[in-house]
Amino acid sequence: MSLPKIALASLVVNLASHPAVYFLFPRIADEYGITFGWYVLYAEVFAVAIEGLLLWRVFRVKAMAAFSISLAVNLCSWLIGGEVLRWYLNR
Repeated sequence: MSLPKIALASLVVNLASHPAVYFLFPRIADEYGITFGWYVLYAEVFAVAIEGLLLWRVFRVKAMAAFSISLAVNLCSWLIGGEVLRWYLNR
């Protein structure tokens, strides 16, 4: 896959999952009394599933690679986000 296609794929899959994770999941968690830990777990599983599915079906990445990439990218994002939040809260 060429660099422009990788960039487009990255943009599309993030645009597909981010609004639901950022706007919908917190409302559902509040309404049903879901704790933050469970909210994060549900949101991350959703993001990996949607992004993996899009990479596989739309961008024709092999299924195992698509879901592995999605899992790896979301795990990195979660770890980096946690460190940034920890730094922000402790400054």
